[in-house]
Amino acid sequence: MCRPDLNTWPDVKTALRDNYGDRTDRQTLMREFLQLSRNKNENILEFLERLKLFKSRVEVKIHTDIRLSAEQKTLLINQNELNALDVLAANSDNNLRLLLDIKPANNLASATDIVIRHYHNEQRIRTLSQNLTHHTQKPNEIHNRKPPVNRSQSNYLPTYKPVYPTHVSMAPRFNSYIPPNPNFYQRPAYHQQHVRPSIPKPQFPS
Repeated sequence: MCRPDLNTWPDVKTALRDNYGDRTDRQTLMREFLQLSRNKNENILEFLERLKLFKSRVEVKIHTDIRLSAEQKTLLINQNELNALDVLAANSDNNLRLLLDIKPANNLASATDIVIRHYHNEQRIRTLSQNLTHHTQKPNEIHNRKPPVNRSQSNYLPTYKPVYPTHVSMAPRFNSYIPPNPNFYQRPAYHQQHVRPSIPKPQFPS
């Protein structure tokens, strides 16, 4: 749709910004920028990129504000640069914060170099520490380590647990009856003669 009231280029830019630009006001965006914090699984480099995006959004709001003069815009841009450094330091660990204090950065670009160098040094130290821990393991832990199991159909062999027969005691139980074995070897007659005769039971008259 054509608008005859847009006769100059500033009017066109204002209309485009109002229709397609970021409609968040500068004060709200600045408040969100100062309260920016790292997510749970976000490293410092990822947070730094998100910080740069917020910083650029605030700068666009400052530059496009027609109510501000050129001097005011310069002051707000410089203040926004310092705010970005404060937000970065607040979301850094103790080692990185110490580096930022020892080597004070004037802008976010110089602080980015310190952050990148610190991040890669930490990654290198962590890798060396893991390798050192692996090589200093005890020999028994290395030899007793189980090999990886190959579950492919061609190499997988099922293992069977051996079944051993349970021990059966041959001693007779107390007060248990054991039937005679017909195939058992009988005593000779000589031994049967020397067996003590059984005493007959007395019979009483009825």
